[in-house]
Amino acid sequence: MTAVRDVPSCFNIHLRTGFFKSEPYIVAVFPDVLVFTRSGDERSEKQFSIPYGTVESVVIFGQNPAELAIRTSSATFTGILRSPADAAATAAILRAVFGKKFLEDRFR
Repeated sequence: MTAVRDVPSCFNIHLRTGFFKSEPYIVAVFPDVLVFTRSGDERSEKQFSIPYGTVESVVIFGQNPAELAIRTSSATFTGILRSPADAAATAAILRAVFGKKFLEDRFR
């Protein structure tokens, strides 16, 4: 995996949190972990992290809106990237971090 600068890169996602339900999250990309924080809510119960070592694959698929799926050893996290620009920027960040674990790349 490629090292990420000390200042995290971030992207926005509407994370699926239930059947027909999603919530806005900001994802910060740190050197060894993705940190998900519910937009507008910095309370700890609305924040969780995914260590890079647990990630098995990352896929961005579909277009306008594109979807993101992060599969770990214990769960799959899915969400919607609202615009093509968001999808392209997010793909560039995740490609740099996860390399071969980033499986589909339509946004180059």
